[in-house]
Amino acid sequence: MIITHTAMAQSQWLTNGTFLIASRTNGNQVLAVQDGRLTTGVSIVVTNTQSTQNGAAIWSYHFDNMLINKRSGLALSVRRINATSGVSPGTKVVQEHINTNPTGMVQEWNYFAATGQIHPSFAGDSCITAGSQLNRGVATIERCVAGRVEQSWTVVALPS
Repeated sequence: MIITHTAMAQSQWLTNGTFLIASRTNGNQVLAVQDGRLTTGVSIVVTNTQSTQNGAAIWSYHFDNMLINKRSGLALSVRRINATSGVSPGTKVVQEHINTNPTGMVQEWNYFAATGQIHPSFAGDSCITAGSQLNRGVATIERCVAGRVEQSWTVVALPS
């Protein structure tokens, strides 16, 4: 596990092996690449754990808090409004090529095990959010609300 310091708390990701990002409320719901696709720009969705069969819901840690999808090799990403501002609420979480220029894409994520919230690295007040009441659908960035079940995740290590 790696711990990185932020202004608010410590981010905690598993740095060895692969893992699922599962709902704390319903562990059968995980974050996965839509339809297991391999192309950039594809939405990250909340779906059942059967997506692990093709690797669409399996993630690994990459340097600087980047998360890489096992099947596609692409990074969990969200598009910025512009180089100096954050992400608009409702922005879809997608997969993109690993980007070394952070002005257009945000690919660094902080995970706080105590709350289960996953924040874009630059915006501690925004979280990855599942659809209403964990309905399957596209994961988006929304303002964090303490105790909101759609924003509470757990990182589940997979056997090597």
